[in-house]
Amino acid sequence: MKTPICDICIASDTLCQNCKKKVDKGEISACDIRVARNLFQISGDSEELNSIEIKKSLESQDLIVIICKKGDAGKIVGSNGVIVNKLSTILQKQIRVVEEPTDKEDFIEKILHPVPIVGINI
Repeated sequence: MKTPICDICIASDTLCQNCKKKVDKGEISACDIRVARNLFQISGDSEELNSIEIKKSLESQDLIVIICKKGDAGKIVGSNGVIVNKLSTILQKQIRVVEEPTDKEDFIEKILHPVPIVGINI
């Protein structure tokens, strides 16, 4: 599993110097760390999660959006939503998994899916 934090930091409760620097620069958020560590714990139950790549996690009041590499969304959701439901229960928030967008419009469409988009003003 590839995540914004290194493998050592995923398995431990502390962050290494490199990951601390990324947090200080704003490259990694607390949400990224929580999602990565919890997915790592869940990955013991699922072989599919070993090959995924998480790019970023975004958090709002009641929703976490996980941005992953193209082709990995289905693996994170799991069969019948089992994995994403476990993660949602652990984090106590709704989870939406989207594949890495090509541009801002694509990202907005993926976040709001299945709502039809008429237009986007930037």
